[in-house]
This record gives sequence, C-alpha cells and structure tokens, in this order.
Amino acid sequence: MTSAEDAYLFRHALLRDAAYQLQLPGDRARLHALAFEIIEHLFGGRAPEPAALDAIDAPQMQAHQTDGFAGELSEHARLALEAGGSSTHEIAFAHRLYLRRSAEIWEVSGKLQDSARAFLLLAEQFSGTARGEALRRAGSVYHRQGNMREANHLYDQAYAIHRESGNHWFLGVVAANRATLYHQTGRISEAEQGYGHALTIFRETGNRKAEGTVLASRATLFQQTGRTDLAMQGLEQALSIHRQCANRAGEGRVLGYLATIYRQSGRAELAEQTCELALSIHRKSGDRGSEAAALVSLGIASVQTGRLEAAKRYCWDALTITRQIGDRKAEGEALHLLGNLHHSDNMFDLAMETYEQVLAIYREVGDRRKEGIAIGHRGALWNDTGQLARAEHDLELALAIHREVGDAHYEGIAKGNMADIWRQTGRWREAEAAFERALEMHRKLKAKFPEGCHLCDYALLLLVQGRYGSARDAWLQGAAILRNLRNSAELVRKVRRMREACTKAGIPPFDEEIAAGVSGGDSPT
Repeated sequence: MTSAEDAYLFRHALLRDAAYQLQLPGDRARLHALAFEIIEHLFGGRAPEPAALDAIDAPQMQAHQTDGFAGELSEHARLALEAGGSSTHEIAFAHRLYLRRSAEIWEVSGKLQDSARAFLLLAEQFSGTARGEALRRAGSVYHRQGNMREANHLYDQAYAIHRESGNHWFLGVVAANRATLYHQTGRISEAEQGYGHALTIFRETGNRKAEGTVLASRATLFQQTGRTDLAMQGLEQALSIHRQCANRAGEGRVLGYLATIYRQSGRAELAEQTCELALSIHRKSGDRGSEAAALVSLGIASVQTGRLEAAKRYCWDALTITRQIGDRKAEGEALHLLGNLHHSDNMFDLAMETYEQVLAIYREVGDRRKEGIAIGHRGALWNDTGQLARAEHDLELALAIHREVGDAHYEGIAKGNMADIWRQTGRWREAEAAFERALEMHRKLKAKFPEGCHLCDYALLLLVQGRYGSARDAWLQGAAILRNLRNSAELVRKVRRMREACTKAGIPPFDEEIAAGVSGGDSPT
C-alpha cells in the first residue's frame, strides 16, 4: 500500500513538472535567472572566484554563505543561459564560478559522484592546461571513490593534454596520481616507473613538496615488495624535505608510513610512539581528516601491543571526527578497522554488524574497490566461524569486484583465500590450481606479503595430500618472506596453523625439522 504522504508527494511532483512544462522555454530561462538572483542575494551576494584551475600552488578556496547552494546556483545559471540577451556573459561566468565551487565543495563533503560530474562539466568549459586539470581533478575524485578504470582513463587524457601543452608542473602531478593508481591496483612495475618519472619532473620544476610526497609513496611500494632498507631511506628523505618546506601535514603523513614499517617489523612500541607524534602534528595543524587517519593508524599499532581496548577507543575517536566533518568514506575506513578489531577479538556477531555498516557506506559513496576488500574481510569472518559456503560466496563477489575495478593485487589475495576454502572443503585439485595462480599473480606484481602468506597456506594443502617434502619447502619459503618483511604477527599465526597441521599428520613441525637437520623427499622421514 502507498502511504498518504507518498501519494501527496507524487501528486505534488507531477503538478510541479506539468506547470513547469507549460512555461515557454524563454520564460523558464528567465525564471531560472530570477531564482539565481534571489538565492545569491539572500546568501550574501556573489561568491569569490577561486584561483584559476591552472594556477600553480593555488590557495584553498575561500568559504562563502552561498556554499550550501552552489550546486543549485550553478544549475539555475545553466538553465538561465537559454534565455540569451545582454546578461548572457554574466550568467555564463556565474555558471562556471558555481560549477567550480560546487565541484570542490562536494569533493570535500564526500559527495564524490556529484563532484566528479561537476569537474567533467567544468572541463567542457575550458581548453589547454585548465581543461587538463579539470579532467585530472575528476579522475582524482573517481580514484578516491574506487572507480579505478574511469580514474585511469581520465588521468591518461589529462597527461596527454599537459604533455602537449608543455606544462611540466601539472604533468608531474598527473604522473604521480597515475603512479599511485598503478600501485593501488597491483601494477607494481608500472607504479615504480611512474613514481620515478614524477620525481624527475618535480626535481626539474622545483616542486619540493610534491617530491617529498612521491618519495614517501614510492617508499611504501619498496616496503610492500620487501625492500625495507630502500623504504626507510625514501621516508627519511621525504621527512627531511617536508621539514625544510615547513609542510607539517606532509611530515605527519610520512611519520604514519614510518609507523607502519615499525609495526610490520615487530617494533610495536616505536610504531605507537611515531603514530602519537603524527597525531600531535595533525591536531596542531587543524587537519581533522588526517587526525582521524592517524587515530586509525594508532589503533592498528595498539593491536600489536595487545591493547585492544585502547585500539577500539582510538577507532571511536576517529569515527567521531569523521562524522563531525561529514567524511563518509573516512567514516567507513574507521568502521572497517573497528570490524577487524571485533573479528580479532572473537566478537563475531559485532564484527558482522560492523562490516554490514562498512559495506553500506562504501556502496553509498560508490567506492567499489573498498567494497570488494570489505566483502573479502566478511568472507574471512565466515571462514573463521566455520560457515564455508558463505565464505566462498563472499570471496566470489570480492573476486568479481576486483576484476571489475582492475585491482590485480586484491584479486590475487582473494584467489589465494578462495584456494584455502577449497582446501578445507576437500577440493584439492581446484585448490592447488588456485594457489598456483595466486602465487603467480603475487610474484608478477612483486607482492611479497601475500606471497608469503599463501605459500604457508599452500603448504597445508600439500601436507594433507601427503607431499611432506614439498609442503615443508613451500612453508619455509613463505615463512622466510614474512621474516624478511619483519611481519612477526602474521608469522606467529602461520607457525601456529602449521604446527597444528603437522601434529595431525603425525610429523615434526617444519621449523623443528630445520633445527634437527631433517631433510628429504615427500615422506614423513
């Protein structure tokens, strides 16, 4: 049954649209011009014009009372242009002004789909470097939204425009954006080349702040591929540059990356101290978004020191901030960690409830990439509660999304996790093929951490098949990778699973065999 309120709203909308269509096009356009004039007057007059799209190191857009209605003002101005006449030039200027302001306002407030559309409409208004920058900004919004294919397409267009125009400043910016996208979608070799290309441009143009940012991003790639020493060198260089430039926000972000390396290398207390320093910087600079991100990082570090209650408290603090500033995506990321904390604390019902909230937010903001990752985590929860059919279903969904958005890194992870489900359900042939495919993807992408994890899991499949020597070799290779990455927490989990499996098979644990000097083929002895 339709409610009385819904019926009223439908009739109202129908009559409104009918009345609107009865007006002649010229009259409609003049009415839109009148609506534009009234709204603008009521909220303090004309908003200040932001810096040009192709301005270098442009200042932040100045806030104005009309900001809550920028999108409506832009649309009224667009429709008013149909009237023509002497005011057309002024209305066209106002349309571009409020279209630009609405694009930036929506980007900050998390209305990413609206923001991307506004930047694309803005690109149609310009040519040359300004058009390239509008396309890059649209790509950046799609990137943030998780629509990697559309982001990549727009970055490529912007790159071609800036290369043709010879504007190396913006060419470096879009090259760095594109390298980050390659990195996040598992195209490691292309990402490394892209970071190098961007660094060369930034050094040529003297863009020191951007140089520090790219050095830090490339350092995270080095860490991911097992080159910890190079990662540390890159982060130290980035930290030095940001301090020289008095870029406190950049300094805080680099400290966050350093904390991650400390955490992964087992230096949990140092990681926690570094996170606290980053948090202090963000609070002093008033960067609420970065403050929330630092609180999430501090929560992860607290998990490693065994302080789960403190970690949850940091998550709740981050959630409070993200809700105050209206950043739905950041809210989803804080909730995502909270769900993982509930999961690790064996609070399975609460973890499931939190994952459902996370998925609702990612779907609301249109972040398909993060949605796929969250579905994969929900699948891991089903796995841990013995609901393997549901785990398999979620992993199939996650795989489909990772392929859709072109995220080869997480596709490989989901493939390996699916192989482990098949191992547990006795589908050994399918499991072996999936493990081999996942490992092939990890090695191609130089993704050392998932390679190490899935080698250890693959060893359990070989073990249950009675291929003891091959199982031992695979497990030791995986454990060596995790040890080289200094990821002690994950290594402890893999050791526990391996020892349980070896005990069940009636053979010595693989790490004890090495100590005893045992070697040989596929037999218990």
